[in-house]
Amino acid sequence: MIFLCSIGCALFFIGNMNNNYTMQVWGLMCIWINNMLFSLYSFRKRIIFLFFNITMFTLLISRPFIAVIRNSNFWYFSPQDIAFSLNGVFISLLFLFLGSIFASEITKKEFMKSNIINDSIKDKTFLQIFSFLFYIISISCTFLLNMEKFLYVKSTSYLDFHANFTSNMPFFIKGFSLFSTFAMCCLLATFPSKRKSIAILSMYIFSNIPTFLMGSRNSFVLSVIFSIVYFIMRSFYDTKNNWVGKKEGILIGVLIPPGLIALGAMNYLRADEAVAPKGIFSLIVDFFYKQGTSFDTLSIGHKFMDRLPFSDIKLYTFGPYLDIFKYGVISQKLFGMRSMNEGNNYYRGMASYQFANNLDYVSRFKEFFQGNGFGSSFILETYIDFGYVGVAFFSFIFGMLSILFLCYFRKNKPILSTIILVSLISFFFLPRDAALRWSVFILKPSFWITIFICWTGAFLLEKLKEEKIVRWLITKFS
Repeated sequence: MIFLCSIGCALFFIGNMNNNYTMQVWGLMCIWINNMLFSLYSFRKRIIFLFFNITMFTLLISRPFIAVIRNSNFWYFSPQDIAFSLNGVFISLLFLFLGSIFASEITKKEFMKSNIINDSIKDKTFLQIFSFLFYIISISCTFLLNMEKFLYVKSTSYLDFHANFTSNMPFFIKGFSLFSTFAMCCLLATFPSKRKSIAILSMYIFSNIPTFLMGSRNSFVLSVIFSIVYFIMRSFYDTKNNWVGKKEGILIGVLIPPGLIALGAMNYLRADEAVAPKGIFSLIVDFFYKQGTSFDTLSIGHKFMDRLPFSDIKLYTFGPYLDIFKYGVISQKLFGMRSMNEGNNYYRGMASYQFANNLDYVSRFKEFFQGNGFGSSFILETYIDFGYVGVAFFSFIFGMLSILFLCYFRKNKPILSTIILVSLISFFFLPRDAALRWSVFILKPSFWITIFICWTGAFLLEKLKEEKIVRWLITKFS
């Protein structure tokens, strides 16, 4: 692995000195393969790092790599913008690797300890029961909301949805839907049995099918990745049960090709176009090429960096936090601030602290109001705020977290495990998302309300454990 990393660095630097983009891309691929081999060397300990690198390839590396293989150009921006994109991805891949190595070393003794997780969960039975009941209600509401979105897109268009959609569901359905993800993570943090976990995660994936069918793939794909990662995390510490065996491996292997084909076809179906590529392999390659547009976003973001609407001092790295502080529910109620969740408008494009909103406003002014956008990337945001040092630092931290999440998950502490699980839902989307969006839930009232409801409900169930209905529930969950 050190050999591959060294080869990758050498190729990248030689290519950089000679303005040879093709050589630089091969350098990136060497470092990426190095990261993948490092993940596979201790697969279950580094499962989070593995999937993070898979999304790095899919969202950032695939487009220039496929262009090199096809012998076509991907440098259709200025040399300065392309140089930034290549440098940013290179630094990020390298320091993700270094961060994961560092975390692996400092947690080596922790991983050598005997398993801490106890699947008997007798001390968590009441928390598991109430969290499950709360989850059933909230995930049902989420499914209804997603069905409403699907039906809206079916009667209008995907672009019209992003520009004009407003839910007409009753307030209590919209309210309960806010808790579904958090309730699921509270429930999974009690370490339910394999059969229960399959049911819980299946409901989560199923609730995202309507949004997938309307053309929005992110939630569905992230729910599938989260489910796979959760199972592998549980398998690492649960030696009594075979969480990921031959059957599960075969099932995943069988489902991956048709899944990629469906994702590739969605590029065309959501735009009401005929599926263009000929053949299954071409459709899969086309999927990766089109998903790699985040590489272009790096170049576009660098190009428009000096034209962003700096109405005041903005730290884009902390944009999601700043938006919640200034425009969140509490600020709306106390100070009369306007919500940022009203679709794409002038206010959102100018006043938001989030990079994606500002970039889309200045780079695609007309399309911005129609719901189009480039998105963001943690590489862009950390570079704009702190330069290449920021990219290296945050990549190092994310590499560490990819190891530390699993290490602390084994502590068998429900609140800590809940926080880790909620973080993981968005963590894998960092190559195309705000640098700290994965963690901003910690400021959301809906998260802490969920924690309060689940723990209070568990306390009340324990007090009522002699009641007939509670005894029946205990028999079902014991």
